Amino acid sequence: MFRSFFTFLAIFVATSTFYSSRNKKNPVFKAFSLASNFQSLMDTRSSDDEISCLNGLRVIFIMTVVYIHRADTLIWLCSKFNVRDMYEVFYTMLPVTLDLGDLSVDGFILISGIVLAYNFFRKRLKNIEFNVIKFYMERYFRLTPMLACVILYYSTLLIHQGQGPIWYTMVEEEEQCNKNWWAGLLHVTNYIDPKCVEQSYYVALDFQFYLLSPLFLLPLHRKPKIGFLLLATASLVSSLAATVNSYVKHIGTGNIIRYVTDRNTVLNDGSNYYGIHYRVPSFCMGLALGYFLFQVKIKKHDFIPSKRFWWLGWTTSVLMLIGFVLVTAIVCDPNHKFSPWLDPLYLGFQRPVYCAAVGWIIFACSLGHGGLVNRFLSWTVFRPLGKLTYCVFLIHIIFVYGQVYSIQDPVVYSFIDMLYLLNGDLMISSALAFVCYLTVEAPCSRLASYLLSGKSTK
Repeated sequence: MFRSFFTFLAIFVATSTFYSSRNKKNPVFKAFSLASNFQSLMDTRSSDDEISCLNGLRVIFIMTVVYIHRADTLIWLCSKFNVRDMYEVFYTMLPVTLDLGDLSVDGFILISGIVLAYNFFRKRLKNIEFNVIKFYMERYFRLTPMLACVILYYSTLLIHQGQGPIWYTMVEEEEQCNKNWWAGLLHVTNYIDPKCVEQSYYVALDFQFYLLSPLFLLPLHRKPKIGFLLLATASLVSSLAATVNSYVKHIGTGNIIRYVTDRNTVLNDGSNYYGIHYRVPSFCMGLALGYFLFQVKIKKHDFIPSKRFWWLGWTTSVLMLIGFVLVTAIVCDPNHKFSPWLDPLYLGFQRPVYCAAVGWIIFACSLGHGGLVNRFLSWTVFRPLGKLTYCVFLIHIIFVYGQVYSIQDPVVYSFIDMLYLLNGDLMISSALAFVCYLTVEAPCSRLASYLLSGKSTK
């Protein structure tokens, strides 16, 4: 089935590319034109209204996500063969980097909230009427086509990708997709077990936050004080709930240490890790920051703080990140025992603290006070790479799992080998993401925009 679909898609894209060069007014052909989509992908121009530093952050976050999955699966495999040597690894900074890197998902959620609020208020300023059905449908057709292709691959060709003594794990992935493929298309994977395409839980998070966003955006638009009160209340309730949940269930952190110990971590508490209820602060802080950036960058409200303000902000942000790393090192230590006050507070407020520090970086860079940080994050190379991050997020696991689960001999952990494999993951995933973006993600998104707006694709 997947081969038939791929063949049909290739023929249709080739036909569209050919005819769009002769009939540029046809929106369907133009949407699936390789030339048109390639030109759009490689366009590095940006306007003054754009928050260009987000491109660099997207690339950094996706590289971190790939690193986490590569390191986690490799350590899981090595712990099966050589537990004693793995204890030495757990006393390095590796567990700390993995737990810190896990917050990259919240970084993506923060960016999603910023972009959503920023664009929402820009449209309201242009007197574009808000249509909630269209609002939801645009996001659904933006996320679903690429995910549907990955689900189809998991259900058909995945088990033929390799073989080995532990390849049965990939067979289980196929069985899960044959059973629960519908959960991915409805974007409820994060609350359904077993999961089809496990990494799609983030897609479900994103869509569910979009479903809830009008509850915050409309009050922000009409009565900003009430809107900010709702955002603050939702964030505080979510953080306190996460704290109480950790306290009651004795949940700590140090996710990879669970492979060789009986430590109870957030990954043992599935629905609470994958669900949206404990990630609300990340999204709400994004909405609040997006609204404020709109007021300053677009509506040109007076905001002229002193140099002392910017120095204080940067100093606070850096100190927050340093303190965050130090506390993470404490709770991730293999000898650390569950603390009834430290661990719950850490798990309850790690996301707000992290997003506050990252949010400041975005805020300062967007208003021209980012210095070298802004120059790097706004580098034009990151613009096309940032557009590929969604496809990379969905497909990189295929190569990570495919390599790990097809191993036929015992493996000894090596940091150099892990970096070598990580480099391969990034290169192969990016190359395939490039193809998927041109043939699936961009065409479907542009076609949906045309059908929902009645305007020609650009």
